[in-house]
Amino acid sequence: MSNSKGITGKAVKKILKQEAFLINEMPIAVFEHDDYGSIVRGFNIKENKPDHVFLELPAPEEEILRFLKMHYHNQLNDASKKKKKDPKQVKIKPQERKAKDAERLKEERHKNKHHSKKVRKKH
Repeated sequence: MSNSKGITGKAVKKILKQEAFLINEMPIAVFEHDDYGSIVRGFNIKENKPDHVFLELPAPEEEILRFLKMHYHNQLNDASKKKKKDPKQVKIKPQERKAKDAERLKEERHKNKHHSKKVRKKH
């Protein structure tokens, strides 16, 4: 660690407001202060509540930025997984699948039948 004291509350709040650390206009971390000191706590965008990951302040700027970037990437991955899981596909029973396939084939044959009649009449 270097001899620098690191940055604290006000600077961290400014960093958190930067667009680079927002997902859907929500900050990926929050600044908290209590009797024991100050921390930057990760914010879970998916569940809309503070996360278990945190960084104690004061800390060097590089460390804070590294923490925020890692948490940002984790939140992006969680959000993309959520989007993939949203359209819940209910398992189709084999009987229903066979019935749908049969109906589709029947419609295709019907279309082909009429198409071939039109083609034969033209010649």
